[in-house]
Amino acid sequence: MSEAVDEPRIAEEPASLRPDEFAVSAQVGVEQAASRMLGALVARSVEPMEVFGAAAERRADACPHTSPGCGASKTMAIFDRSSPSRGTDAMVGGQANPGARQHPRSAGAVRPDRCPGTTTPLVEMPSPGVRRVLRLGMRGHEEVTTVGKNAAVIIERLAGRLDEMMASVRHYLVAEIEELKGDAQPLKPLGDSIEGNFDKISSAIQHDIALVRAYPLGQNPSALADPHAEQDADRDNCCRRRGARWLKTAATMVVATLAIAPAVPTAPVARADDRQYEEFYTPPSPLPPGQPGDLIRTEPSRLVLEPSGQLGAYVGTGTRIMYRSTDAQGKPVAVTGTYIEPDVPWPGNGPRPLLAYATGPYGAGEQCAPSRLFNQGIHFSQGFDLMFHFEEGFFATLLARGFALVVTDGVGMGIHGPESPQFLNRVAAGTALIDAARAAKKLPGTSLEPDGPVAFWGFASGGQASLSAAELASTYGPELNIVGTFADAPLTEIVESIPGIDGNYLAVLFGYLLRGIIASYPETEQTIRGVLTPRGLQTLDWSGHTCVFQGGADYAFRHLQFWFNTDLNALVSNDPFKSLLAAQRVGNIKPKGPVYISHNRWDPLLPYHAARKTAADWCAMGADVQFWTNEEPPLFNKLDINSLVPLYVDGERSMAWLADRFNGVPTTPNCDELQG
Repeated sequence: MSEAVDEPRIAEEPASLRPDEFAVSAQVGVEQAASRMLGALVARSVEPMEVFGAAAERRADACPHTSPGCGASKTMAIFDRSSPSRGTDAMVGGQANPGARQHPRSAGAVRPDRCPGTTTPLVEMPSPGVRRVLRLGMRGHEEVTTVGKNAAVIIERLAGRLDEMMASVRHYLVAEIEELKGDAQPLKPLGDSIEGNFDKISSAIQHDIALVRAYPLGQNPSALADPHAEQDADRDNCCRRRGARWLKTAATMVVATLAIAPAVPTAPVARADDRQYEEFYTPPSPLPPGQPGDLIRTEPSRLVLEPSGQLGAYVGTGTRIMYRSTDAQGKPVAVTGTYIEPDVPWPGNGPRPLLAYATGPYGAGEQCAPSRLFNQGIHFSQGFDLMFHFEEGFFATLLARGFALVVTDGVGMGIHGPESPQFLNRVAAGTALIDAARAAKKLPGTSLEPDGPVAFWGFASGGQASLSAAELASTYGPELNIVGTFADAPLTEIVESIPGIDGNYLAVLFGYLLRGIIASYPETEQTIRGVLTPRGLQTLDWSGHTCVFQGGADYAFRHLQFWFNTDLNALVSNDPFKSLLAAQRVGNIKPKGPVYISHNRWDPLLPYHAARKTAADWCAMGADVQFWTNEEPPLFNKLDINSLVPLYVDGERSMAWLADRFNGVPTTPNCDELQG
């Protein structure tokens, strides 16, 4: 085999990889690495150093002149994910398992310390745990970058980045250990044991970082592990030659797996490219003069049910809109959304109806905005950054039945910039939906009439928005002809939902809530940050980059108290949080037009009794309210089956109720039942 090595080069950094993207990926790597480390510590508490310590692997193959396995080809396998885990099959409870097959580099294998016929020690390599951390931190950016004469500089930068990353892992892991120690009593001794071993492991990892630093500098890494190792000036020529190639290979692979570092250039990766949205979703500053509901800009919007656009289609034409609205404090703000003009006629009575639609929670990252998902059907970039347009079945069906749709993103959602969504703010949710209806009516070339009928639709957080819009319409949008409002599983009382969020698969919703409070009332930010633990701060900051699928994966079943350094119940029971949360309640103002609410009796996340009380309070004000109880029995409460499934089970009933409102069919309120 030829010894020639291609002229090394360093790939240019693509413009698509922004520093914030690197930071986001780094945080994912830290969390995954810490979680993997914690799992390994628990599984191997008898001998944790075997997994993460400085008992580093040495080259299993000897280095004779004629050996076909000599050289970098074998060492490449060290960084190969397909290689068997070090010692996994051969160790049981810290003891050798004689019945298991042992990999040549496993814990129980005998490894030579010298090249045959020489006194030269073999090169020591970083331990599998450190390499695993590097790979996890790199996930999503795994393309090889070759390293040439700048290897020393780059590896030094990477080693520094690894130092920072391990500090973050320590920070994150300590929080995990604290939760473990504070959990059920039988787990406390295990938490104490893990905590006691962590310093040893950290020292061992620092040893491996020193090894990484040594490679490109031409030092012999064996000297770091064994200061008394004999250095033979007449080392075997093969080992010298192969050792040099191994160092270059190691440097290359470390760069590849640590390409996450901002200082390191990388090649493009295959993922969703959201740069196409940045220009449209960046609001003009200052906003142009105008009134709520005025259009700021529009453009055609691709409509697909899935990325290829081949599996089904919307029977309509999409327009992306940016319009003026009002935020939580009454200030003008730009909001985005999508209007869809049906391709089919309205088969009912009167002019074509307009349905102003607010979706359920999609996340807090700008990539999660419903108006962007209309173009993709499914959003995916890397890891768990995955989002389905899970209400698209309703969009497609309503369009096919002749309803015109305008779907708002809500205040702050999708906007390219530092803004966060004003999640679960009652005023902002309602005004954004009302102004979406106004904006749709101002679009040229539609089949809508200026005084045509309008209805509101929403699910979960969107249900809060639709009901809030019904409350605000009499004063904020009096010119709109509101014929009805529908909400499925609306969140009408935030405080009542906190016990359901605690330990839930969607515990990340609490992170979205905290971000929504800060976005709505910026003066609360320091107060909120002051009551959060390091783990809570991480949740607050990182959740802003996620859609609900990634948020669910990152924070599934977490208990909220560990995010706070004070009692959470006391916190929400006293001002300022008590007043702020109480201001978000829906049910204090008589709604405009008839209202239909559908809710599962056993909903574990969105309290049934709170929504029913809202309906009863409206009935007491003389409103026209129908409340439907879905009786699907409870199933896997912390997975929110009873929150998500009834929307689809009762979907036909809900759409029929709306069609009746547009067709002038009399309503069937059940206030007597609610107030009985």
